[in-house]
Amino acid sequence: GLGVVEGEARKVRQWRAEVERQGEQLLARGLATGNLAQLGTGLQVFYNLGTLPAVVEKLVQEMHCKVTSM
Repeated sequence: GLGVVEGEARKVRQWRAEVERQGEQLLARGLATGNLAQLGTGLQVFYNLGTLPAVVEKLVQEMHCKVTSM
């Protein structure tokens, strides 16, 4: 009973982490290459996960740091 649920919960966390990793890769590639399709897909991933505001804030802070260090 409970062991099965714990195992499934672990799988769900692993799948989510993988989806987040792929979303981050899409965002990074989209920003680096100017590929709007990849950028949009990456943003959509985080919108669907409910974490888009935090991800965008992090990206903006990273870009701000890069610009101010030039």
